[in-house]
Amino acid sequence: MRDKKAKKHSETESLPLRAAGGAGGALNFASDLLILLVFLLLIAVGCWFVTDDNEVYSDSDASKYETYRPESDDSLSFAQLQKLNDDVFAWLTVYRTSIDYPVVYAKDAFEYLNLDAEGNFSLGGSLFIEPPNDVHFSQQNSIIYGHHLEHEKMFGGLDKFEDSDYFSERRYGNLYFDGKSHGLEFFAFVKADAYDSDIYDAGEMTEDELEEYCSLLLRQATNKRNISFGRDEHLVLLSTCATGVTNQRYILCGRLTEEVYENTFLEEETEKAVLDRWKNSDSKLLKNLARYPLWIWLLLLIALTGIVILIVTNREPRRKKKNQKK
Repeated sequence: MRDKKAKKHSETESLPLRAAGGAGGALNFASDLLILLVFLLLIAVGCWFVTDDNEVYSDSDASKYETYRPESDDSLSFAQLQKLNDDVFAWLTVYRTSIDYPVVYAKDAFEYLNLDAEGNFSLGGSLFIEPPNDVHFSQQNSIIYGHHLEHEKMFGGLDKFEDSDYFSERRYGNLYFDGKSHGLEFFAFVKADAYDSDIYDAGEMTEDELEEYCSLLLRQATNKRNISFGRDEHLVLLSTCATGVTNQRYILCGRLTEEVYENTFLEEETEKAVLDRWKNSDSKLLKNLARYPLWIWLLLLIALTGIVILIVTNREPRRKKKNQKK
């Protein structure tokens, strides 16, 4: 009799403990789920910011103009862009960078600050030259200007040439004008003041003035190459604003060459290359995926995997308890 009472008393005491254990398991599951939901919320907020950011800079992405890119001499697609905007006269490519844009001729420094190469409003503006330069790059020194935008849009990646390794790995480019391609060889990266008239000296130069000017660029260069200059060089400078310093400018200095250099980096597989392929795909799914960086989809995949694991691991103990009751 005493044993039966003791057993009954023991079972009665164990009921709150079981209930507490079940409540604790449910609480743990709920807390884990809450953490994952917060994580997903943060990803969603990140996606929103990225989308908003992408909308601001999408008009300045090189892929916007890809259909117009000169693939050969007298390219029909380039001619179509010129029909849309007769100020378009050239195409600039700096190998192994995001710089791959049409160039326009502006009446002054303000005309294309907020107009794209098609003539539409765009915060990123266009790459442009202005007088006294001409559309044939016939002067000894021509300067192409462009905005310094985030995500390496327009001339937003020029600051990377301050790194010696980056500079050494990116020596060549291409400048298409007058119906054919011309080689570009970059020999110096310079940081200068916007009001330095000695550096910003575009236009005609005598042979002696050109020699002195090349020496000036090399003296002020952060990075440079030891190359020999001829007496009849034609220089092309790429200029953009510096980050955080009002009057400072980044300048990548190049010279036109008769040799047209091959772009050996076309097949280089990068995240940008993947997203560009998705963006130009016929699949709506891939086009939507291309709106966000790959790391966002990776985080989302990790979060969803965590939710699945959490559900499965919590379902197994419940199934065992249910079988024990039976």
